[in-house]
Amino acid sequence: MPSKNPTPEPPAEAGSDAGQRGSGGPSQLRVAGALVGVQGLAGLGFAIALAVSAVRVGNQPGLNIFGELGYFAVLSAGVLAAAVGLLLGRRWARTPAIVVQLLLLGVAWYLREADRLVIAVGVGLFCLSVIALLLSNPVRAWAAHRLDTAGHDAT
Repeated sequence: MPSKNPTPEPPAEAGSDAGQRGSGGPSQLRVAGALVGVQGLAGLGFAIALAVSAVRVGNQPGLNIFGELGYFAVLSAGVLAAAVGLLLGRRWARTPAIVVQLLLLGVAWYLREADRLVIAVGVGLFCLSVIALLLSNPVRAWAAHRLDTAGHDAT
């Protein structure tokens, strides 16, 4: 007589994408994803502003606005991809998001030296808050596969 209980699926291999879907991991991960999304949208807004400037000014010698536009569009799309990954609870998205924050901390340091202290502090605190969220204990445990996608203890 066949069993009424379905056969349980084998556990997902570490490093595979299986087992990463669900509610999206701990709440800290989703908040960090939203904040990284804001950064990506800001980057796309800057790329759009460059596009408007390029159309108005045109291609002048010594200015490579179209190259800068392409650079910021691609970079912002990558940041948005990491944000979507975090919001969907994908483990791969955590590292690129942390790298972006570390790079933007360098930007904040440059802004401080350029006498833009208020902007530097704002950018720095924003980046540090995202780093703190992505390195919090629940997110670290989730990233190490010790928590399931809903944030519950998997052991």
